[in-house]
Amino acid sequence: MTPETRAALEAGLGHRFIRPDHLAVALTHRSFGVDTPNNEKLEFLGDAVLALAMSDLLMTRFPDASEGELSKIRASLVNADVLARKARELDVGSGLRFGKGEEKSGGREKVSILASAYEALLGAVYADAAAHPAAGGRGEETRFRSGGTNEHKAGQHCPAGDILLFQDHRGAALPQGAHSD
Repeated sequence: MTPETRAALEAGLGHRFIRPDHLAVALTHRSFGVDTPNNEKLEFLGDAVLALAMSDLLMTRFPDASEGELSKIRASLVNADVLARKARELDVGSGLRFGKGEEKSGGREKVSILASAYEALLGAVYADAAAHPAAGGRGEETRFRSGGTNEHKAGQHCPAGDILLFQDHRGAALPQGAHSD
């Protein structure tokens, strides 16, 4: 990855990586090589970070909604198409590392790969921020505020708190009974 690509991704994510290996692994598809760490575990972590941040946001935003209603709203906001669109906005595809076969088959534009890479980036940001002493290090919880702010416990920028603040811009219909403040 070029320094320009890294700088653009960090700017888009709002996070400068303390451990650049987190970013490199997040952008490495499993086809790159069997002996190279790939982004699957960071994708797993990023999925959980995203679910937590969105759940917190939705519970705050729609306090009268039931669990089922909240789940439907979250599912409409967090899906492969939306995540791939966010990845395209950050030009994640240009930084991805693939094996030759995946490269030839257009992997840089595949929705599933872009969505997975975006989740891996969220996991990488979380892991990198959690390892940073100013974030309290591992073992300290990282809390996200809802309502469009994106600060973690130490008051530093933490994009995971507002990663999907697509809130209502998609125009998704709210389930009956869910009320926005």
